[in-house]
This record gives sequence, C-alpha cells and structure tokens, in this order.
Amino acid sequence: MTQTADTPPGPPRGSFPDEVKSAVTPRAALLVIGVIALQLLFIASCVGAPHNPKPKDVAFGVATPVPAVAQQTADRLDRLPGSPLDPRTVTGAAAARDKVMNREVYGALIIDPRGTTDALLVAPGGGTVLPSALDGLITTLEAAQHRTVRTVDVAPASPQDFDGLSSFYLVAGNPSAGGAFPLPMLPPFWKAIGPALPPGAGTWVARSIADLKGNTVTGPLLVPAAWAVAGIVVTMAASVFRGRRKPGPGAPRTLRT
Repeated sequence: MTQTADTPPGPPRGSFPDEVKSAVTPRAALLVIGVIALQLLFIASCVGAPHNPKPKDVAFGVATPVPAVAQQTADRLDRLPGSPLDPRTVTGAAAARDKVMNREVYGALIIDPRGTTDALLVAPGGGTVLPSALDGLITTLEAAQHRTVRTVDVAPASPQDFDGLSSFYLVAGNPSAGGAFPLPMLPPFWKAIGPALPPGAGTWVARSIADLKGNTVTGPLLVPAAWAVAGIVVTMAASVFRGRRKPGPGAPRTLRT
C-alpha cells in the first residue's frame, strides 16, 4: 500500500544483531547455552570414559597363613607391567572376604601353601566386568607358577541381572558412573570424578543394596545430598540477588519510547 503524506513513518529498522538482541532475552540465551554444554559433556563422557578399559591400580588383597609368602606374592603382583593391581596383604581368608564384601578391595587371592590350588574371591554383584578381568589375569599368573586358581563369587549378581548392569541403567546410563565399566577400569579423569557425581554414587549405592548387603553406602549417599544442598544454596542466592535488583514501589521507572 502506498504511504501518503498523512501516514506517520514506521519505526526505523535496526541491524540484524540488534533485532536478535531484542528478540532473545539473556535468560533464554543462557538456557540454550547450558543445554548445549550439558550435551557436550555427556558426549565427552560417553566417548572418553569407555575408551580402552583395562584394570589400573585395582585394590587387591593377598592372604595366606604364611606372612612371608603373602608379602612375596604382593610384591610380585605390584611389579606387573602396566600396574593393573594395587596389592596389599590381608590377615586371613575371613578378613579378605570381609574386605571384598565391603568393597575395600575388588578381589583377593587366598594362597594355600600346602597345595597347588588357590582361591580368588570376587564380587560380581558389583559388576561382572572387573571380576572377569581379574579372573583372567590371576589365572594366567598362577599358571606361570604351575598353580591353579578357583574363583569364588562371594556376592554373585542376580541371575536376572545381565552382567550386573541393572543398577547402572537404573541410575543414569552415564559411563563415568562406573556401571558398564567399574571405576578401576576407567581413564584417570573419569575415575577421579565418577564417585563425586550423583550417577556414580547412585550406581554404587544401588549395587551395594542389591547384592552386597548394603555395605559401604554412607559416603556415596552424602554425594547427592551435597549436590541438593548446593542447588538450594545457589537458588536462594539467585533469588536474593534478583530481589535486590528489583526497584521499590516508589522508585521511578524508565519509560521506553
């Protein structure tokens, strides 16, 4: 339609950046950026955490009635290439079993000095991947010493729980949670942050309750509690900050032209 002389001219059009700035609020922009950042972090976790999983400094117990033999075996395991184990001597088979059940160690070798067959204690209820890796490693090492090993599941996984992964998928499915691959088989960065994140703590608690008689859950339960408290503090701080920025009832308001 042709504009006449009596028709007031429309408002001048600004540049494209100005239009985008007026159309998108800072809150909406921050929300989009936050969602993208979370997606990128999840992708990095999925790619980085399961990369080349292998045992690294796995807490491992060695028990035998002869202390000198236990220490000698622990020293030999400590010198393995790549440092797959972090061995320590344990005073007796009963103490070794308790440490496995309490998840202080991920496995324990019970040496029989009177025979040639030893026992490997593992807890597949905490996930089957690491016990399988320990079984293969210890079996190979025992064969080199002309000995055999018998694997004992002190906390077997449920027959309906394939590879002990139900707790993993129940919590989040985040690889850094130590579900699909336990923490000792993750790269150092993911191994360090996994227990401090709610998915990692939740996976630990779920497996402890389901298959390990509820042992060692106090610390992991404090993790989501700490995150909840931190969220409450941040929310309250943001609320107070916004309240201070709002003008009072009698404050003059700037009118936009």
